[in-house]
Amino acid sequence: LQTLSSPSEAKRAKWQEGVRHMEFVVKLYRKQVDAGRAFLPEHPATERSWSLKEVKEMIREAGADVMTADQCMYGLMTQGSKRGTMLPAKKPTRFMTNSWHIASKLGKRCDGRHAHQPLLGGARSHEAQIYPPGLCRAIFEGWLKERQSRKGNVMPLMRLMKVDKSTLK
Repeated sequence: LQTLSSPSEAKRAKWQEGVRHMEFVVKLYRKQVDAGRAFLPEHPATERSWSLKEVKEMIREAGADVMTADQCMYGLMTQGSKRGTMLPAKKPTRFMTNSWHIASKLGKRCDGRHAHQPLLGGARSHEAQIYPPGLCRAIFEGWLKERQSRKGNVMPLMRLMKVDKSTLK
């Protein structure tokens, strides 16, 4: 919806603030990778931040998997148009992780077997800020497998694939 409104100086300033924030967060992801840890950021699938140079470089450098999940497939529900009804909410969300185990649990796309309730409107979009239990379970199961593989003295794949940044130009 933000892209439908007219450009303004306030919007440009807000975008620049967001870019600076993403640059900072990418530095944190790199620290996670350098320390042999996993990371899992998410943003709406259509968010412009996915196209930032720093984010694209991080994906390439970390050998990260990027997947899109439709949260309806993990149980996201919201109020339907009829009082007292709940309907699935699609909410396409993109994830990035350097953990194959976590990535393998994410990325379910809607199978089209149900109708969706759009998340327009304050209450609906506000409720959808909380992950549905199925998505939490998927992330946790992936994290558990990741933890088990790392405790089994398996060197994290990231350390084996460390890329010389000078070759990326």
